[in-house]
Amino acid sequence: MNETDVLDQLATRNPAPRRALSSEEARTRDSIYARMSVTQKEKPARRGATGRRRILITVAGLGLAAVIATVAVVVDTRSTPTVVALGSGSIPAAALETWTSVPSQLEPRSAVAENCAATLNAIPGIPDTPVVVLNSDLRGQVGSVILAQDQYTAWCVGTDGEPMYLLLEGPGFVPATVSADAIDLGPSGGRIPPHGYSFAAGHAGPDVARVTLNEDGIEVAANVENGWWTAWWPSDDETLLVDGTFTVETTDGTVTEYAARDIQLGE
Repeated sequence: MNETDVLDQLATRNPAPRRALSSEEARTRDSIYARMSVTQKEKPARRGATGRRRILITVAGLGLAAVIATVAVVVDTRSTPTVVALGSGSIPAAALETWTSVPSQLEPRSAVAENCAATLNAIPGIPDTPVVVLNSDLRGQVGSVILAQDQYTAWCVGTDGEPMYLLLEGPGFVPATVSADAIDLGPSGGRIPPHGYSFAAGHAGPDVARVTLNEDGIEVAANVENGWWTAWWPSDDETLLVDGTFTVETTDGTVTEYAARDIQLGE
């Protein structure tokens, strides 16, 4: 199965928009479809074994047919797993108001975790293997979870049956590697309307104890677990990629600050 096959399968499963598109939204949708088609078919330039390129994929907030949300993601182009959003991805204003900078524990059978597992399990041709929780947290009423099944890894953020869904890794994807005391910055983006929030995730070395993100004037304690860190925060900033700083503390107490641009995959 290649990336285009996955997009085709996902498109058949996306609901129709809940309202008719405006002329401007329809033009934007057509532009996005054209850009996604080119992105999936073009071959990356040869830049050696570690060469990477930034790919921005704009996706819809109410299924692929309704263009109301903008998400920027960065992937390693030694192979390019499809990275798309399913469901509305929106978070109610009341839930955003309960956001906490430090996460608590997410219940394994939360709505967002179960929806994420079901969406991951529905990938055409995926083996019927157990779903493993790699990273999960709860900030107020909103859950965040990274799940793995077979060769696939997905990340979901939300409160109900329509969380943001990002497919992070798939068959043939060569995962990025980081040193034991460092992190990288993988998918990041914002904002998802109608009530805005931004998000970011990446790999964390085994010696990383804490990661703090400073972005949009907000300090966010990332959740670090099983080689991944994740964070999301309320935001009306329409900057597509995280451009703040990260403070990383290792198990031996060493503290290092990184600029987002210096650890961003694709740079």
